[in-house]
Amino acid sequence: MFLNLWQHSTMHAFFAMAGVVGVLTRCKFQIPVGLDHLLFSLALFNEGLLFYTHSSRMSALDKYIHYILLIPILSGAVCSLFEVWFRNNPILELFRTSMFITQGTWLWQIAFLLWGTSSWDHNDPETYVFMAICYSWHYGSVILFLTWLWLTNGTLKETEGLILAAQEQAIRTNAIKAKIEKSADDPKCRLCKETDETIDHILSCCKKTAQTDYKQRHNCVAQMIHWNLCLK
Repeated sequence: MFLNLWQHSTMHAFFAMAGVVGVLTRCKFQIPVGLDHLLFSLALFNEGLLFYTHSSRMSALDKYIHYILLIPILSGAVCSLFEVWFRNNPILELFRTSMFITQGTWLWQIAFLLWGTSSWDHNDPETYVFMAICYSWHYGSVILFLTWLWLTNGTLKETEGLILAAQEQAIRTNAIKAKIEKSADDPKCRLCKETDETIDHILSCCKKTAQTDYKQRHNCVAQMIHWNLCLK
């Protein structure tokens, strides 16, 4: 009983430390870059170790569903470790998010299997096959959910487009250079190369402006301004 309590308490303590560091990195304290992701990675690796030993006293089916839980735990740990060096990478962020959500939904599934019903035949091989299929359904549902969020919220708002336009010095556009200054031959947008590069085109969120590199640069600039002006 006490070992079970210590296991969960240790697990929560590691995530608490990672959470505190994550908050401090967004304050005025000088925290090494990437330390927040490193501690989250260590917390997940520790969680995987504790869950692996946690299932040693269980039945075969209980062990199996806990071992499946190690997939999102360890995948999230490796992904968080990569983010120490590759920060603000949308692919890694989406993958890590999918692993965290899947871990949560599978924990609900484990609770239902252990305490919700007693109709599962622990000796039937098809039960184990169905558990693997069920995990795939969980992860597939998470992918569809994140895809829906990305499609509905993944575009830049007008304010963000305005900030990006100023950041890229888009007030002096290719259209102005070509039609007024006569210093350029092509008035097309330097990013999408499809529409005349007018201020309205930039502020209406050119499809290339919304891509990773430009949005990442905008976020980094905004963060540095916040740190150096708002927090001092």
